[in-house]
Amino acid sequence: CFSEEVSALDGFESISSSTVSTKPSLEVCMNNPVAGGTSIRRDDALMVGRLEEQRLLRGAWERTSRCSEQDQHGAPSEVVWLCGPSGVGKSYLLSSMRGFVCSQNNGIFVSSKFDQLSLRREPYYAIVAALSDVCEVLACAATDDDESSSTLVKQLIEALNEDLPLFCRFVPTMTHLVDSDCLDLMEEPPLAESVSLGQLQRACKSFLSCVSRHRPLFLVLDDVQWSDEDTVCLVRSFLEDPDSENICFVIATRDNDPATTSVVSSLGLTSGTTSSGESSTEVCLPMSEVNLVNLNEIEVERMVRGMVLDSDVKHEENNGELGTLAKVVLAKTQGSPLFVVQFMEIMRSEGILIYSEEERRWDWDDKALRLDVSEDVCSSIDVRVKALNATTRSGLMVAAHLGFRFRMEVFEMVMLALYRKTYSGSDESSIRR
Repeated sequence: CFSEEVSALDGFESISSSTVSTKPSLEVCMNNPVAGGTSIRRDDALMVGRLEEQRLLRGAWERTSRCSEQDQHGAPSEVVWLCGPSGVGKSYLLSSMRGFVCSQNNGIFVSSKFDQLSLRREPYYAIVAALSDVCEVLACAATDDDESSSTLVKQLIEALNEDLPLFCRFVPTMTHLVDSDCLDLMEEPPLAESVSLGQLQRACKSFLSCVSRHRPLFLVLDDVQWSDEDTVCLVRSFLEDPDSENICFVIATRDNDPATTSVVSSLGLTSGTTSSGESSTEVCLPMSEVNLVNLNEIEVERMVRGMVLDSDVKHEENNGELGTLAKVVLAKTQGSPLFVVQFMEIMRSEGILIYSEEERRWDWDDKALRLDVSEDVCSSIDVRVKALNATTRSGLMVAAHLGFRFRMEVFEMVMLALYRKTYSGSDESSIRR
């Protein structure tokens, strides 16, 4: 959304004389994207036009999570390839599955996201994050004196066998499941340089196989178009395992990214040629493809209706006014659900949308709607970003470089380092302030 490049240090005021603090501004941005007033975002509105896709995901989960009562065999794993343009709602649709998965057959929902920035593309980053989440879920269950969880942990250690030291090094949170006596007896884990891809594949597949026999997995890998080659090879081994059971693999990609074609071909999600020139065949596991597209005019109107009208209150229908608002929203967002939400929030912050406590609904000024709002959402967001003070803008850029998910302590460490470098003559107390 930045129309011009802004240095991460550009415009910083002198620390020794400034009382501006980055942290309060960022906390406002995180907790309430538009400070003050009632939030206009409605979660139920964000599912408009997505019920069929949700039904397909639920169907895949129900098939992969069931077990045969006769022979206790698990169901074959499946792959769901979810694709669509940026902002179409892939991540939100997947997150809506969490409650359903956890309530069905004691399932485990884990989701990990690849990062676009090269500094976050260390090998296996997203896989390690997903497997770490599985370990955390199992560790929490084990602390609740769950006998079945304790049995699962023992079987995990047995299944990994000689690969246990390697897996503990690859996924450090695995050590939360292993008691101290077992850790003391473990051999020194091999150096990363001496580990073959085959060893890593074997360890990860043993882990997933053992867990899924007890608790089916819904494993989401988002923005896979930004994955590294090593991760692609590892994920491909999961999807080519004909013995895999009770795992629903969801591979989410952007269909408007140049890297998508090569990655999905390498994963075997579609027939074609890999980046190395080798022929790629389809995955062994049953696969279904779910395509998300932007909302049409009717769906945008339904979404807008859900955001401006309180569903618990009966309102006098005024389809003409609502239709006018929906057409403006559609024209400026092209039906992108993310942009619809952003655009509605922008109009609220600019006073075009005003909440009526008496009628429990949002009202708007048609004249202001046409005159005061920028031509498109990106332009409006660009204006709002530039309106922030230089310190907050620089902080947001640092946060963007840290990646999709990070801890506030890490952000503060980076900001302190930047301040120290820029204002080397200032005393430490001023820098921290």
